[in-house]
Amino acid sequence: MRKISKEELKQILEKHKIYITTSGKEGERAYLSWADLRGANLSWAYLEGAYLEGINLEGVNLRGADLKEANIKEANLEGANLEGAIVPKNNS
Repeated sequence: MRKISKEELKQILEKHKIYITTSGKEGERAYLSWADLRGANLSWAYLEGAYLEGINLEGVNLRGADLKEANIKEANLEGANLEGAIVPKNNS
């Protein structure tokens, strides 16, 4: 698992949002697979189509986050707040 600082995460999320809103013409898709984000606040984060395979989201606040079409295979969501989050239906 790789650790990601708050500042690095902020930059990744900003670039990803630009990537999605410009249909991939600008920005950069978020690659957070196998990252350890335990305890992070990702409420209302825009993670549509992000690579999150094996990510540790234990105890993360994902309230209202958009994870539509994100790869969350093998992700640890134990204790995560998913209230109002858009989560992929079949990602096993």
